[in-house]
Amino acid sequence: MTPPGLPKWARPAFVGALALLVYLPSLWNTFALDDVSAVAQDERIRDLGNVPELLLAPYLTYMPRERSPYRPVTTVSYAVSWAMGGGHPAAFHVVNVTLHAGATLLFLSLLTALGASAVPATWAAALFAIHPVHVEAVAGVVGRADVLSTLFVLLALRLHLSSTLRPGLRIALVAYCYLLALGSKESAVVLPVLLVVVEAIRRSGVHPKALIATWPTLAALSAALAIFLVARTSVLGSLLHLDVAAYIAVLPTGVRVTTAIANFSEVARLLVVPWDLSPEYGPGTIVPVHVGQGRFWVGFGVLAGSVTLVGVGLRDWSAAGSRWLVGGVLWVATSFALLSNLLVPMPMWLAERTLYLASAGIALMVVAGLEHSAKRLSPPRLTSVLLAVVVTVGGLHTAQRSRVWHSDDTLFADLVERHPESFRAQSWIGSRLVDAGQVERGLVWLGQAVSQNPNSALLTLDYVRALLLAGRSVEAEELVRPVPPHLHPSSSVFLAQSLIFQGRQVEAADVVRRGLEYFPSETRLLDQARQLGIGG
Repeated sequence: MTPPGLPKWARPAFVGALALLVYLPSLWNTFALDDVSAVAQDERIRDLGNVPELLLAPYLTYMPRERSPYRPVTTVSYAVSWAMGGGHPAAFHVVNVTLHAGATLLFLSLLTALGASAVPATWAAALFAIHPVHVEAVAGVVGRADVLSTLFVLLALRLHLSSTLRPGLRIALVAYCYLLALGSKESAVVLPVLLVVVEAIRRSGVHPKALIATWPTLAALSAALAIFLVARTSVLGSLLHLDVAAYIAVLPTGVRVTTAIANFSEVARLLVVPWDLSPEYGPGTIVPVHVGQGRFWVGFGVLAGSVTLVGVGLRDWSAAGSRWLVGGVLWVATSFALLSNLLVPMPMWLAERTLYLASAGIALMVVAGLEHSAKRLSPPRLTSVLLAVVVTVGGLHTAQRSRVWHSDDTLFADLVERHPESFRAQSWIGSRLVDAGQVERGLVWLGQAVSQNPNSALLTLDYVRALLLAGRSVEAEELVRPVPPHLHPSSSVFLAQSLIFQGRQVEAADVVRRGLEYFPSETRLLDQARQLGIGG
């Protein structure tokens, strides 16, 4: 099965079918990891009548408003999925897979509009359709934010290249798509830069006249961004706020930057050879590095090599495929720059779902290679055979990986097997042992996890829970006291319980009262209040 043998009308069907086929296993998935707290437990999405409220509400309900993102388009899409299936996970997964197929078809259309030949465009879109790094975004429900934002970014770029729309209408539609992309996920903010990259590919370089010709569109995008930022500030109470990961926030700026540079090698691996995949790239999996360490220099080599590729491409712009190569490198760099921790600290070192948009840049580089080889091989049969093998193997890996995202149990079992060094894998093992009654063994694993990520309050609370089950209330008190009571109800629950175990009922009552101020409907606190005779 090779695209060169397909008629023009069948090429979209080919790549669209690939995008659907490889994710069929995900239709039987349940809710996993963040899907539970962000989707399944969000009572707001269970009634379409709440849509007006959702448009002006934080994305997450389980954290303070100022720490939550603002993603109204994604939240409304969850409400639509809930209405479709009555809360059944399959309805959410059907929408995710459909959106991915739509993004794939838009990408194929964009490549064609940019002047890519039929065969390179089809193969590049096919690789985008089956790329294994997309599994977290497509097979996990909360990954929809990345898929939706990418879909609207691609739609905006495609509309920008349209020759059939009136200029005013075209600009308005592009700006509207930008608003939808931003409302899906903030990472779409890079669209104006990607538009310039697309212009460079289309016009064989960014010329002053080209930039002047696009200024009305860039001005409209700036206005759309301003509207979004005003809405976001109104909802969240702040213009810009980053929910920085605790393990990143405590690092000196220099170490954060050197680790971010080192991580470029991991990003390159995931985009080019995405075989070893993981839902976790936190402490244990990714270790902070300094300038003198080898991983830093590998990442620096990736960065330097990318800059060199751009330089060579710009000097030889007229050569076949050069503009596609430069465009691909710039696309990846633009899409990942703000998420890399290089410029500002972020909520994580890396997540596969955040590479969904960036992976389109790799497909642009595939176009570069095929356009270049077409000048030497006519027809490029060997290249097509090799690509068919890559698409087949990659598609099978994606289908298999989609099944791994079936549930928390399947995901963590895979994580423990592939990356037992991860703090999250160690935490999962410890929690399972505690739940099975093997508390002391569980404490060993939970202790290892805490030692790797000591600034995670939720992880500390899991450890405190195990200490209380083991009857070690004094240690539990020492660990839980620094956890702010407003952060999570378990903070007050566990502190009060440790005091009760020590016979310090008066202090425990004060803790319960304070906890109820933050969480007045928390069942465990209400039970403790009755136990201590202080009422609800």
